[in-house]
Amino acid sequence: MKSNLKTDLQQFAESIGIPAIGFCTTDTGLISKSLTDWLSNGCHADMTFMEKNVAMRLAQKELLPGQKSVIMALFPYPKPPVVSPHISVYAHFRDYHLVVREKLIRIEKKVQELIPEAKTLCFVDTKPVLEKYYGFKAGLGQLGRNTLLINPEFGSRFFLGGILTTHHFAPNDYHSENICGSCCACIDACPTGALSANGLDGRKCLSYHTIENRGTIPPAIESAMEACCFGCGRCEAVCPFNQAHAAVSLEEWEYQLWLAEADLLTLQKEILTGFKRRFRHSALFRTGQRTLLRNIAIALGNRERK
Repeated sequence: MKSNLKTDLQQFAESIGIPAIGFCTTDTGLISKSLTDWLSNGCHADMTFMEKNVAMRLAQKELLPGQKSVIMALFPYPKPPVVSPHISVYAHFRDYHLVVREKLIRIEKKVQELIPEAKTLCFVDTKPVLEKYYGFKAGLGQLGRNTLLINPEFGSRFFLGGILTTHHFAPNDYHSENICGSCCACIDACPTGALSANGLDGRKCLSYHTIENRGTIPPAIESAMEACCFGCGRCEAVCPFNQAHAAVSLEEWEYQLWLAEADLLTLQKEILTGFKRRFRHSALFRTGQRTLLRNIAIALGNRERK
């Protein structure tokens, strides 16, 4: 391998607005037991796709035969000028799957230009790949008590995307020490006790219930939702590493001011009458019209009971 290939890719990534990329092997030995234990304990709630795909998550050879390395990229998002009390901060912008994938494809093309024989496969939260783990192994951050990847410069206010490749890149160094120290702010802030010293229990998590749960939400969770309709983010809001936001262009991420300013009744109306038009390029779209309307009804009920 030419000694400057990694440097060439890092410089190219920076030139298109990606502040950090890293390289690691596809080995998942460090996380396999904790993942299988987490699943065995039912902490994934009814996200059965995680159980079905666990073998593939732990061995990417079915996704890309002959894979040897992962190129991981970090995509920080900006601080919204106005923040909705109903929508998670990251969802105030164009759907991150679209933004991240566009840039990953450019890196993928650069890899193919530099190494024509290499096969590649992009992923951004859409394939059974352990993004946070690979981000950690690639030296982009450390896993915090909130179970998120924390980068010393960007906190956890970023998305991850990556590229599997059949080309071998020398892996980056990674840091396994505890980045949180004695801080337990995220655990203390979690309104349902979903976070503990043992990790995250999805069955109690507001983000799981408002984004992934298509069924009935338990009464205790409904009450804890308060005005939330999509996600939560309280564990991130109190994290000391998240008190500053990256200087990232609002225009690049297509900040949705109308969404930030919309009250519950406005959201309800837009979801009822213009769902596809308003939300097809939003992270909210995948959750679906019916689930979002259910969440708004719960939030309205919580407001009435105050």
